Amino acid sequence: HHSRTTTTTTTMAEKVQSILERMVPPLKDLRDRGLFTPTEIHAIVERRRRSEYLLQRRSAARLADYLRYIEDEILLEKLRKLRKEKVLLERRPWNEKRGRKRGHNHDDDDDDDDDTNKRKHAYQISGIGDSHILSHIHFLYQRTLRKFHHPIDVLLNYAQFSKEHKSFTQLGRVYAEGLQRHPRAAGLWIEAASFEYFGYVARDDHNGSKDGGDVTSKVVGSSIRNARVLMQRGLRVNRNSEDLWLQYFALE
Repeated sequence: HHSRTTTTTTTMAEKVQSILERMVPPLKDLRDRGLFTPTEIHAIVERRRRSEYLLQRRSAARLADYLRYIEDEILLEKLRKLRKEKVLLERRPWNEKRGRKRGHNHDDDDDDDDDTNKRKHAYQISGIGDSHILSHIHFLYQRTLRKFHHPIDVLLNYAQFSKEHKSFTQLGRVYAEGLQRHPRAAGLWIEAASFEYFGYVARDDHNGSKDGGDVTSKVVGSSIRNARVLMQRGLRVNRNSEDLWLQYFALE
């Protein structure tokens, strides 16, 4: 019995370590670009380690532990976003200054070389760390849904999160899985059909804001046909749902 417990603990530690090791390159990127200090990165890793151990406990894993972990990561992503915006604001006058200098071809350009090189690395506009926290939140939501058999409230929260962060491919999957697991949830059919009907706004950043050009937006993925098919499928399962019938008539 003692031997089995030791093996389980070792396996748990290995699983946690494996998950944490995959985070090293993106966290290093966030540190190197000055978005988080080394002390903060250390605190993030330790908090994640504690959370992962709670999730790996076979006997006592609780939904509340998963949701708390997700909430912590959502707050962390908000902080990263704020700091990145601050960095971009700080860069703006520096970029303008460089542009003016380039235009006038000053002889004293070399004086700023050291400063430029230092800041170029610390204030690199983008890196692998930028999408890391969002990817980790998606990973946590998916684990939560699998572990607790797709609770409807978590599923709806995940759909809302995907919408807010424009993770539209993932959003389509969330709705597909949700409808499979909860065919009687009329609200879910309506949400999924609405997503198909309206599509989503995609930004075209090619030659866009990074290079000073215009950013264009266009609606993609909009399909009235797909929305209609979804509503009809929903009505076959939920013939007496007044909400579904009203939305179906509104669609037509």
